[in-house]
Amino acid sequence: MVRPGNIGRQLFERAGELHKESGLLFPYAHNDPSVGPQVHEHPLINPFEDIPYRPGMVTTVETRVRFLGKVGYHMEDLLEVTEGAPRLLSDAFDNEEIFVI
Repeated sequence: MVRPGNIGRQLFERAGELHKESGLLFPYAHNDPSVGPQVHEHPLINPFEDIPYRPGMVTTVETRVRFLGKVGYHMEDLLEVTEGAPRLLSDAFDNEEIFVI
């Protein structure tokens, strides 16, 4: 969904739907920042963001799951927005597997 014209609010709503479909809680205020000179740049993936993605933007998509008092998982992908599918920039290892340290 990180494609030109889509907005952070759409991505946030979809992330909430996917968590619900998986039986996971989604208590987060945001799910990513874009990358720039500040720590959290717009567009964000949050319920209020209406800035559309444009080709050339770089953003992150965070996947977080926490089971309070037990364990938490946090994976983050860095993506470049292109005219077509986003380009994965954080491809140092296969993030389909979760490493336990």
